Amino acid sequence: MESDEEFRSLLERVGQNDEEAITELVRRYEPEIRTMVRAWLRPWELKLRTVFDSNDICQSVLAWFFTKNAAGRYDLDSPSNLRNLLRVMVRNRVYYRIRGTKNDTRTTSMPTDIDSKQVPPDEALAEKELFEAVFSRFTPEEGELARRRMYGESWDEISAQVGGTADARRMQLARAANRLARELTVND
Repeated sequence: MESDEEFRSLLERVGQNDEEAITELVRRYEPEIRTMVRAWLRPWELKLRTVFDSNDICQSVLAWFFTKNAAGRYDLDSPSNLRNLLRVMVRNRVYYRIRGTKNDTRTTSMPTDIDSKQVPPDEALAEKELFEAVFSRFTPEEGELARRRMYGESWDEISAQVGGTADARRMQLARAANRLARELTVND
C-alpha cells in the first residue's frame, strides 16, 4: 500500500508527462476501472454489452483523464480521491454511451445470438466472477428479475409473470443495481 506522499509524487510526475509515471498509474488503476465499468454495465443487459465493452469505456476514461490533465485539475491527494474521481468518470461514460446507443439512428437491431461472440478466457472468468458477486447480493426477488431480464424477457412479460407493473419492476431492479454498483466499487 502506497503512502499519500508517494501517491502525490506519482501524480506530480504524471502532470509533467513522465511516461514511466503514466505507465505506472495505468498499471495500478486500469484493473479497478474495468471492474467499475463491469459493475455499471449491468450484467443482465446482455444486448447492451454486445454494443460496447469494458475496454471501450476504460480507454475513454483514461484518455479523458490524461488529455484533460485531471491530475493537475482536481485535488487528488490520496488514492481514494482518485478512485472516487474515476468512479464518477466511469458512471458518466457508461451513461453517455448508453444514451448514444439509444439515440443513434444508424444502429441496427442488436444481435440475438450472443453466444456466437468469442469471449477471451480471462474476460469470461471475470464476467463469471462478477455474475456470482452480483447475484449473491441480490434478494431472491431481485435475482429472479435479473435472470428473467438476462434471458431477454420484456418488462411487460416479467410483470405479467411476477406481478406488479412493468415500470415498478424495472425500477426495483434499477435500484438494486445502483445499490450493488455502490457496494462493488466501495469494497475495492
